[in-house]
Amino acid sequence: MNKFIISKNILNKKDIIKEYFINRFRLNIPFKIYHFSLFTGLSISLIFKKIKILVKKGFLYNRKNYYYITKKGFIFNNNLIEFFF
Repeated sequence: MNKFIISKNILNKKDIIKEYFINRFRLNIPFKIYHFSLFTGLSISLIFKKIKILVKKGFLYNRKNYYYITKKGFIFNNNLIEFFF
């Protein structure tokens, strides 16, 4: 056993989605839809409709295939993350 590993957790789909968006939204990092699948191993279909709704409501915007968080989205950051659940 590796003496540097104290514990190990296996994340379920909900946790993986939450962690992905916590990192993207709180750090204000733009993302492409396909990045979601690339980094999480999950289907884009899990988030695509919700991303469209967030764009429509003014929390995200799309430019050159990247999604960015708006000022409004940044203010309601926790709500954005919860929206996926």
